[in-house]
Formats: sequence, structure tokens, C-alpha cells
Amino acid sequence: MAEQFQPLSGGEVVFLKQAADTMPIAHSTFKVSELTAVLKQKFLGDAIDTEAAINKLFSSGVECEILAPYKNWQTGKIRITLEFCPDTPPLPETLPTPSYPQPSGVNPDLSLEEIRRMRAENP
Repeated sequence: MAEQFQPLSGGEVVFLKQAADTMPIAHSTFKVSELTAVLKQKFLGDAIDTEAAINKLFSSGVECEILAPYKNWQTGKIRITLEFCPDTPPLPETLPTPSYPQPSGVNPDLSLEEIRRMRAENP
């Protein structure tokens, strides 16, 4: 099965199963927005004048060019996001089929055309 990574939003919560000593955040459970804030601070360091550029890097992206093998340079934007790849594919969400009360004497299997014909025969 090919890995299907999906971007996470700022409000989602992450729990790291392994020791968090490899992460720039002190605890193993955190919101994506918390990790993003820590990463922004690490990027910034003492350079407060670059805060706007760092915020762009994490939100709307910054202008760039990429060069892929056997292709020409391509212009666009890059941004930093946190992504998740589930171990198992998510189950499709199924909505319950609404059940509407049927008027008495109406056969739900009749087509609209049959109902119109019956109504025309019995005005």
C-alpha cells in the first residue's frame, strides 16, 4: 500500500509513541499549532526582524524555484507543514439514510410517472 500523507491542521492533537527527546517540544502530546510555534521560535532565534518571513514559510509559503531530475526549473512556493500517514486506510463515513414517514395508501416503489397516471385516472 502506498503511503498517503495528509496535512494536519493547527487544532489537531499529536501523541508521540517514542521518546520526545528527538523533537523540539518538551512533551509527547501537543497540538500541531504548538509544534509550529516552537519550530518558528527555533527558526527565529534572536532575529526578530525575520518573524514575518518565518510566518510566511509556515502559512502562505515563500517564492522559490525547484529543479527536479530531467526537468526544467519550475517556479512556485514552498511551505512547512506537518503531515500524517495512517497505518490503515480510514473507513468511509456513511451517513444514516433518513426515513421519512409515508402517507397512508402510498406505495413507495411507484415511480413519479405511475403516480401521475393514477392521479389523472382518478381526479
